[in-house]
Amino acid sequence: MRWLRKSAVQGAAAQFSLGMMIFEGRGGDQDWIAGYAWIHLAAENRLDDALELRDRLREQLEPSQIWAAERHSESLLQAGAVRPPATGPEEAGLETR
Repeated sequence: MRWLRKSAVQGAAAQFSLGMMIFEGRGGDQDWIAGYAWIHLAAENRLDDALELRDRLREQLEPSQIWAAERHSESLLQAGAVRPPATGPEEAGLETR
């Protein structure tokens, strides 16, 4: 899982994969809050699968868990553990005409 954490710094797909592994407890202890935090970051980076899963998880988790996970996402950003979410199409890797 260490290599996945390193790749999660760079992209939404790795953030989503890492979040799923942590959320489900694959490769280590299950942690819904940390898993949701990574899935939330991937969703903020506009990964469709992450957007859909985040919406479903919001219906299953308690509001306090969602709040804690989103604070964890913010702390990862502030610590420089991941790049900030893309703010425009170019930053998201989308072509513009």
